[in-house]
Amino acid sequence: MKKNVILEIIIISMFFFLFSSSFLLASNSKQDNLESKIKEELNIHVDVLGVEELSEESMNDKSDNLLGSLEKNGVNGGRVEIVKKDRVPKGMKLLAFESDEDAARYIAYKDDKIIEEPLAYSTSLYTYTRNYRVHVEQAGFSSIQINARGTYYTDIYGYSRFTYVGKPWITHTGITLGLEVSLNNSWSSISYSKSSANIGASYHTDYYLIINGLIKIYSYDTTTNKKITPLM
Repeated sequence: MKKNVILEIIIISMFFFLFSSSFLLASNSKQDNLESKIKEELNIHVDVLGVEELSEESMNDKSDNLLGSLEKNGVNGGRVEIVKKDRVPKGMKLLAFESDEDAARYIAYKDDKIIEEPLAYSTSLYTYTRNYRVHVEQAGFSSIQINARGTYYTDIYGYSRFTYVGKPWITHTGITLGLEVSLNNSWSSISYSKSSANIGASYHTDYYLIINGLIKIYSYDTTTNKKITPLM
């Protein structure tokens, strides 16, 4: 009996070790791929770092103009704050850039390869309920979307009409490293004909960046309104 217990402990320990190793390898591979992708697409060097890898003493006291660099790259508005390590969410990894210009080029980067995901829906006898997702903006190598759940029916003539559209929410997919997106408010309204609906939201985005040894947060607020139709 004792041997069986010891054997079980050994097997569980080995499984945990293998799982942890696989997770670390996958995480490192994802980081390497991101660094390579940024190098390939933008020809700039970045490192993926945790704030524990920075020392307060090594932080550069020189602050360039990130907002100015963003404006030169076609990004207007927002605000920049230089912060200490304790302002970074626990466990978050950040992209480390060599200059404000490099960071601005990353933030301004736009890719036409955003693909909308097909979302599942359910049916009852007369109605259909599904989730709707619309791409709002690209943030680095990630996509921010507005979502809503709607119910509609199709009449005998083949026309589909909304009966309900719920309160929208925001999702953030892709490579979200160093980014936080939070919902401020959201709303929805069905058109008079019920053949479409407007879904809207205001949300807040924070880029946590390491630039020339300094931790900077680039923040901005966005308001979006999108039109959805039952069969979009």
